[in-house]
Amino acid sequence: MGSERRKHPRFGVNFPVTFTGETVNGEGSALNVSCDGCLIESDAKVEQGAYLEIRIHVPQKLMPLEVELAAVRWVSGRVFGVEFRYMQPAQYEGLEKFIATLASQPSS
Repeated sequence: MGSERRKHPRFGVNFPVTFTGETVNGEGSALNVSCDGCLIESDAKVEQGAYLEIRIHVPQKLMPLEVELAAVRWVSGRVFGVEFRYMQPAQYEGLEKFIATLASQPSS
């Protein structure tokens, strides 16, 4: 297996997510997150190449982080990876701040 180089480090999480697309509405869990994407586990049938709107429900945040446009890059069983394609600037700033807090926490 080749090692894929990522632009941004990913951090393991377990947050509820909801998502909607042209042919799917679902919910699941974000298993990891970075500034440019996340890994989601869900029972919903999602297809590679689909575009989704995603809400990540981060604990201690009143409002979920909203990704207006995310592309499904791969699917494997109940798990799929999405690339964040568009977020409002304030949402992206919130994501960056949240990632920074994850990065500053000691690894367990």
